[in-house]
Amino acid sequence: MPLQKFECLSCKSVFEKLIREKKQAIACPACEKSKLRQLPPATYIPLNEDEKRSYLKKTGEAQGIGRKVDKTWDPKKHQEHYWL
Repeated sequence: MPLQKFECLSCKSVFEKLIREKKQAIACPACEKSKLRQLPPATYIPLNEDEKRSYLKKTGEAQGIGRKVDKTWDPKKHQEHYWL
């Protein structure tokens, strides 16, 4: 149940509404018309393409994506201490 911010296209008033359902009918509290535009949240920061790629690369590195794997390690050399 997110709190969404809307702007009325008729009277230009800005208001917040708690959305409980996806197809909920929403009307402006000032003029009661339903021609609305959903505004981005206050924490929204638009990024250009280079900033998006940089951000995605950083999150991928944090998750281990793109990490180099040491392929010189051979498990057969280290299995003598395991009983098979």
